[in-house]
Amino acid sequence: MKYSISRALRESILRVSERQNNAPRKDRAGPLDGTLTSEPAYLRRHACVPECDHESDRETSSDFKFYAVSPEDVKEAVGGKRAIVVMGGPGSGKSHVVDNFVVPALRNALVSDSDKHFEPLLRQHNIPTNPLDIENPHVKALRAAARELSAAELDQHLRTGRPVIAVGLGNNVAKTRDLHERLASAGYKVRGIYIHSSMHDAVTGNANRTRQLPTDFIRSSHAEVEEAYGGHRQTFGSHLHEINNYHWHDREIDPAYHKSDSPERMAEIVKKAVA
Repeated sequence: MKYSISRALRESILRVSERQNNAPRKDRAGPLDGTLTSEPAYLRRHACVPECDHESDRETSSDFKFYAVSPEDVKEAVGGKRAIVVMGGPGSGKSHVVDNFVVPALRNALVSDSDKHFEPLLRQHNIPTNPLDIENPHVKALRAAARELSAAELDQHLRTGRPVIAVGLGNNVAKTRDLHERLASAGYKVRGIYIHSSMHDAVTGNANRTRQLPTDFIRSSHAEVEEAYGGHRQTFGSHLHEINNYHWHDREIDPAYHKSDSPERMAEIVKKAVA
């Protein structure tokens, strides 16, 4: 795989990779310990059962070198070849739903989200994120690199048959449909989770984030995600599960307000999606 990024950017990604590879992991760690064998190298990835050791058994592709995954590990992956695509506007609570409900329901799953690549790159380059200048060419280059790295990571993960949790806005019906087809063609049972939220929540939530985006961008993105909802219903059919995550209760300010699902209800919806 070729990456059309500058030499300076490639070198900075290498430095981030080295620092991340030497740092202790506190998130979803496991023995699927991957490093790129060709530039650009990037973050160490983990997606397996803790305290397993496959260092003596490796498998190499043209782009990556990963520790091999045993058949026993694949059997141990709860849910088998399951893929959950989580969609929702900015500030809708995707991370909350994924971290608190979807990840516990799908052990050993890869969380495919380009933001986990993008944010370390922004920090490495000391780019101000409050607010983030999304029109900055350097920011655009970092975002493109993060997306390519996330896609390459997903390619490697699909070979193991382990569960996948793909997170994104879902503002592009065609791209979501392509992802659905790609996962289904790899033998995965694909389910969607669409998170409803209000425009007001999106704007106010963005103001409280460390990586703030322009308000106009938040508004347009929220509108695009809402408009794409019908297309996602066609793509996933009866396998699209919906969560209401509204926090603003003043209907005069935001008439789109609906009662939010309780944590218990959210857990129930996710359980049904994973089943």
